[in-house]
Amino acid sequence: MAEKTLTWVETKKKFPAGADSSMMQSWLSDLWKRSATDLTKFFGMDTAVPKGGKQYVMAVHQSEFSKIKKVLSGNRPPTLPKTASKKYEVYWGPVAANTMSSAKEFFFLLVDAKTENLIIKIKLIITGKQPHGTQSTTKSKKAGGAKKKPTVTISTAQQEAVTLLIVQQILNKGTKHYDTFEDMYNDPKSGLKKIHSKLNAKPLELNDWWQSFNAQFEGIPALVTKKKLKADHYEVFNLDGTGVTDKQHNFMKFISDLITKGTGGSLDEASIKMFAKKDSWNPADIWLLDTEGNPKGTYDKIKTKLELANTIAEINLIMQQAYRDKIIKGISLKKNRGTAAQLIFEEVNLFNMHMKGTLPDVEIIEIQFDPHYNESTKVFSSVTSTIILREKTSKKLYNLAFRSNQTALNNITFEFKEQGMPAQLGKIPKDRMLQAISNLKVTGVPKKFPAVSDHTDYKKAHWNKVTRQVNSFLGKIPKWDVGGKSNQYKITYAVWRKTAIVKTAEEFKKHKAAKTSENKAASWKVFNKNLEASIKKHGIIKGNSIMMQMVDFLYLFAALQNNTSKAQFTKFLSNLFYWAQKKGQEWQFGPFGKMA
Repeated sequence: MAEKTLTWVETKKKFPAGADSSMMQSWLSDLWKRSATDLTKFFGMDTAVPKGGKQYVMAVHQSEFSKIKKVLSGNRPPTLPKTASKKYEVYWGPVAANTMSSAKEFFFLLVDAKTENLIIKIKLIITGKQPHGTQSTTKSKKAGGAKKKPTVTISTAQQEAVTLLIVQQILNKGTKHYDTFEDMYNDPKSGLKKIHSKLNAKPLELNDWWQSFNAQFEGIPALVTKKKLKADHYEVFNLDGTGVTDKQHNFMKFISDLITKGTGGSLDEASIKMFAKKDSWNPADIWLLDTEGNPKGTYDKIKTKLELANTIAEINLIMQQAYRDKIIKGISLKKNRGTAAQLIFEEVNLFNMHMKGTLPDVEIIEIQFDPHYNESTKVFSSVTSTIILREKTSKKLYNLAFRSNQTALNNITFEFKEQGMPAQLGKIPKDRMLQAISNLKVTGVPKKFPAVSDHTDYKKAHWNKVTRQVNSFLGKIPKWDVGGKSNQYKITYAVWRKTAIVKTAEEFKKHKAAKTSENKAASWKVFNKNLEASIKKHGIIKGNSIMMQMVDFLYLFAALQNNTSKAQFTKFLSNLFYWAQKKGQEWQFGPFGKMA
């Protein structure tokens, strides 16, 4: 390799411009991500990546090569559609290596599907070079070894503003286009540094937020290729009242006021009362507007139709057509997994999508709830509980977390998240959930969400009733666990192995799981006694109020299960799951695209 070696971020700049290079970069980024490659141990040549079949060499440490090999042995290159003009191929060497397990080097090829001509050829070899961020062995030890992952704090408003500019520079008719996200960030005229001056904290390959935005930058062109978005098409990119690129077209304010207040429109009274907040109808964070239209005046005509609509259903139909025709396109933004190949774009509530009866049910397969109590301080340890749901068709797993995420004492929050994804799916719509409970017309089910104000002292009758039903509910769930941060049984492997007969890590894991389960049951058995003692000593504090709210929330589900049929309970859970995502046309949710 050349004397100077490059990081992965630097190496990507060596690729030539064009869709072919973007395809290869996206696949390699995804490979590093799936194999959990430590990119401080990656090295690229300080030369341009050639086209036409000439070889470019990359290198990684043996440890990282083994990780990549493991992923490749079970996952061959991504399969492109049969109609695609390109294809990926992977080979390994040396010649004597008959199987991949014996590989000492890999060749990653992008090939023309018709002519079989090489477009890009990458050779991956093993090296012993010191990781990026270290100097000599002595200096490395003094400095603490390889560079640490940077901490980047960013608000939701900043996230949306950065993404808006990324989308704008690709899709706007008159905006400058950049070759890389780093080029865009470093150009003062792009506006990115004004939004967040410390977004490019080094090393970039370990900066999660940088990688997330870079994935959008590199992945959006693929969405254009798939015709989900249209390049050089839109003139106005509308965020909110402070992020409007054209003061004449503040669509966010227009549609928000129309949906929630009826301002400037013709909605009937029932429609105006349907959604108190715009995001309860449509969670779009940004709007892409073709205000010139095709033919000219189309956008203004759509706005007039929206103003004349009498119902939310009419508005949704108009918005569906405007989305399809690429005149008005709302996009909901979620943090992604960090590579362009993993960027997801899902279209929601468009025409025949997500109609009544077409959404799969979900079921509870596990509850993580830890009643651990500290006898010395007389407070409960846990502030987070989770109901784990499985979608019956895809078998994907989702967490419904109910927890305290603040240092002060406040009401707990309720939010869904898909396992393996960095962003939340959405919060439980409390008003809609309580209305659904009321519509069931069953007795014995709480008609409100748990809150700090519910309890001012210990009420024995209430907690006897609640814990009895929650105990029955936990017994019916396939699995009740305490989660990974429990204090139910604290012992290190080193201490345990001193008295253990079979001193393996697997035996330690079994032992700890058994003792944790045993202690969990013991804690729950004396929960009421512990709660009473905690309140007697402290009054209502975070150390007991959060636990009371979590148990009361479990009681709500236990009471629902006890007072409804299995079909009703399943439907209630499933509806709650989709309400949080604003998915399903039977509930009058609006059309949008979700980028995650």
